[in-house]
Amino acid sequence: MHTQAAWRWRLRTGGSRAAFKAFALALLLVLDTAAWAVSPEQAWIKPKAEQSILLDIAYNDGRWVVVGERGHVLVSDDAENWKQVNVPTRVLLTAIDVNSKGLAFAVGHEATIIRTRDNGETWNRVYHAPQEAPFLDVTIADEQRVIAVGAYGLYLESNDAGETWERRVLEPRALDGPAGAAASGEEEFFHDFHLNNIEIAESGRWYIAAEAGTVYRSDDRGRTWLRLPSPYAGSFFGVLPMDRDNVLLFGLQGRLFHSRDAGAGWRRIDTGIDATLSNGLRLEGGKALIIGYAGVVLSTVGTEGSPTRARLKNRPALSAGYRLDDGDLLSVGGNGIRRWSAE
Repeated sequence: MHTQAAWRWRLRTGGSRAAFKAFALALLLVLDTAAWAVSPEQAWIKPKAEQSILLDIAYNDGRWVVVGERGHVLVSDDAENWKQVNVPTRVLLTAIDVNSKGLAFAVGHEATIIRTRDNGETWNRVYHAPQEAPFLDVTIADEQRVIAVGAYGLYLESNDAGETWERRVLEPRALDGPAGAAASGEEEFFHDFHLNNIEIAESGRWYIAAEAGTVYRSDDRGRTWLRLPSPYAGSFFGVLPMDRDNVLLFGLQGRLFHSRDAGAGWRRIDTGIDATLSNGLRLEGGKALIIGYAGVVLSTVGTEGSPTRARLKNRPALSAGYRLDDGDLLSVGGNGIRRWSAE
């Protein structure tokens, strides 16, 4: 149900928790984070936490950090042995980003943001608004600037490495339209879309993949935004900048699109699948790896032609991944942390 009328219904009624994150469509519909919050200031330390529902993974300087349900944060220095660390929350954590200095931010439900300065060992909570929508993604733009985005247009920015946060409202213009002009005639719902994924390209352009066939681009480091023409009315859960102005865009029903001109125009790539695509990894040599539900792993070479397809054993729902030096795929998702052989 992706018609304009259907999306208007979603925005009026508040929609489903499943819309908060691509992975939540399959696995988190029945979760109630409020029921877990017996002591919201303390992590839920759980035996075998590496087998729980985990949603995102980050890597820096020999250290992997993953986040997920009940405030679980796990770290590893070898991608084999995992240690759960204490964090000051029990809410579902949906995303994490880390920079080369070991500064990382994880975000999640109840508009929660937690921060570490030591590559994931110790954490403190820097933002929490229980009545607000959940965050769905976070990116560190530089040593001071951090952007967190989420459901119903939630967009926060920090310019002091997370000490203070400012709420912003996206006021994009159509790619070829006047400032503030809606691109699709949905003016009254213009600022309400779930912002699912934010990425920064090597070119300096910023991209946001959102619901209802919405994708944004900023050419001035987030000061202003453009609403790009959309190739599809369904939700996008990921955007993956490649080299130069090449961009991949993906989401529901196995939809994958490629742009050569920074999102001004799109070409559909036939994936041959209808499973949701949830995350993309940029590899060396102009290659990309796209993962999703039902154990889907798609590899593209130079964004040309149809991707090669594979399905992992038992078809796990994959939320995020990391390609290891030996070619193995380290994934997180519904069956926790898994390492898949490249063979």
